[in-house]
Amino acid sequence: MAQRPLLFKGFDTETDNLGNIVVVATDTEYARVTTFTDFINFMWSKEYKKSIFWTWNLQFDAEGIIKMALKEFTHDGTWREAAKQIMKGKEYDDMGVMVGKSEGWFFPIPNMGSVRIYYIKSKKLEMIYTTIPNRCKKPRNYKFLFYDIAQFYAHRSLNSQAKEWLGEE
Repeated sequence: MAQRPLLFKGFDTETDNLGNIVVVATDTEYARVTTFTDFINFMWSKEYKKSIFWTWNLQFDAEGIIKMALKEFTHDGTWREAAKQIMKGKEYDDMGVMVGKSEGWFFPIPNMGSVRIYYIKSKKLEMIYTTIPNRCKKPRNYKFLFYDIAQFYAHRSLNSQAKEWLGEE
């Protein structure tokens, strides 16, 4: 069976006045969300299983998504340790082979599966959602990758870049 090609999509979030994500959007659709579980359901149930997402100012979107996950799945002050795990890097040898286990924060989502989150500030957010889909016997991994396109434009504002490159605001 031929592998489905990677798709490249736009991605954005909208927040309320407290900084909580209330809407997630791609370049084709959006959903209202109140929990990290809602977010995973939106990402997993759509065509996004083999997508790479580009966003402007990933720090804003990634930290909102991470905040949602920490709020829902950490208890009794464990959020600090979880936040540290999210930011840990992966170590590679001189040949580019990963040494040791993958870093990041791993946590279960009851009745759904588990998630591992790994974040490089303002560059990349990686989430791996592991679940056993209906009518399947083995777990499947779905990787969601988010990159900040602003890193290629010196992290200047989207408005200034639209003006410079498109002649529009």
